[in-house]
Amino acid sequence: MSPLRGSTRRWRTSRQRCLRNREARHSSLEGFGRFIDEMLGQERSCWRKQRHSTVRILDRLRNDHSFKGSFPTVQRYVKEKR
Repeated sequence: MSPLRGSTRRWRTSRQRCLRNREARHSSLEGFGRFIDEMLGQERSCWRKQRHSTVRILDRLRNDHSFKGSFPTVQRYVKEKR
């Protein structure tokens, strides 16, 4: 058995463990998704340049709703919904 083969097997196992743990986690956007959906729904009729950017959505979440999540979390959600 080659040393490379053994190390690859360990990597797969640890990767599978990480993916399994990731599925069990809850999103920090719980309760905020409705607000983002509402915001994105209102701006569908707007001109593209007048729409909210992801940074602006994050700012509104933090200022108006005391959101404590990160930018990539909001970015993934907005990208999925648009």
